[in-house]
Amino acid sequence: MAIKKLVVISSYPEKGFTHGRKTVGVASYTKNTLLGIKDLNKNLKIVVLSEIFDQPENYSEKGITIKRVWKRGRVFDVFKIFNQAQREKTKHIFLTFEAYMFGGLIKAILLIPTLVIFKLTRKKVYLALHQVIQDFESIEKNKLKSLTMNLFKTIFFQLLVILSFKIIVFEKRFKQILGNQKKIVVIPHAVEEERVIDRKRARKKLGLIENEFYVLYFGFLSPYKGVDLLTKLWKRIKGGKLILAGGGNPNHMGNPNYSGFVHKTIKEAREAGIIAPGFIPEEQRPLYFSAADLFILPYQMFMSSSGPLSMAFGFKKPVLLSRQSAGYFETDDMKEALKQAGLKPLDVIFDFDLNNLNQKLKWVRKNMSKLRKFSLLMSEKRNWKNIGKMYLRVLNE
Repeated sequence: MAIKKLVVISSYPEKGFTHGRKTVGVASYTKNTLLGIKDLNKNLKIVVLSEIFDQPENYSEKGITIKRVWKRGRVFDVFKIFNQAQREKTKHIFLTFEAYMFGGLIKAILLIPTLVIFKLTRKKVYLALHQVIQDFESIEKNKLKSLTMNLFKTIFFQLLVILSFKIIVFEKRFKQILGNQKKIVVIPHAVEEERVIDRKRARKKLGLIENEFYVLYFGFLSPYKGVDLLTKLWKRIKGGKLILAGGGNPNHMGNPNYSGFVHKTIKEAREAGIIAPGFIPEEQRPLYFSAADLFILPYQMFMSSSGPLSMAFGFKKPVLLSRQSAGYFETDDMKEALKQAGLKPLDVIFDFDLNNLNQKLKWVRKNMSKLRKFSLLMSEKRNWKNIGKMYLRVLNE
């Protein structure tokens, strides 16, 4: 029997926005996921229990009911979510998880007793994990601390798997990290259909040089994303201009260490001649992607599927990924797209080495047609119609 009502617990963008200033990737992705599902099953009633921005409110948007009932950072609001979910009278709970969605790791831990209660009351929880961390050693140099974090992480993720009806991950590697169980389902990160602008017009609007080769980084600035390392390396790169398009993650700007990192990275980038405009509003995103020749992903840790990478596929933009991001190429559809485009994973991977990156950029400029074909194939394979069908199939099991 087809599912009739779905309660969703997730961060959700401001009304009228998809990529708003007040939320991060989990919010926009949830909205796109639900719109994709709703488009395929218009009779499905969807109620989103989301965070409060200014005050509690209820409203409908594109056939989806949004109830802003919990406040980020309030410890016991996690239990308020449970009470509201009980009132909705459905067995089907779709819960998205991002470590800082509720305001920090301690609040995230309170998810465990909530899941226990859901299980005891016979709810079917479909948990979409936006982050799956394999090892903290790559970002935490203190051995004892990284060992403790890894132990806690292993226990936490195993409890999530046990207490959920289904676990949804975006990459094949993440399923393997979690134990490769049957209840863990891989549904790749979908690609939005993006509005491409004429490159010459986009560059003129942004004040860019018409015949220059532009490389774009897009997204929030974070240490694990390698933006500081890329900035330092780019000072010695020849034959191209880097655009560092992004500002601070709003979930972390209250942390002095993080906000200091963001300000320092932007300052150093500008001093090095890198274009660093800060946060890019949603309406300006097509300008930057359309103006760029190449999208670069310098991540130092593979723990989540990249929203900006999916945007690059949506704009049919050639991509270049750090070696630490090579796990993306284990997912079946990406392996297939590379093969169809006449590429191998190593063709689109770079090392944080001056000579390697210079040589890779030269190779990219000679093989743009293959790289564009790869992104085009990814946009076709991961369009929302295909991904929406995968979600509906899992929800109706």
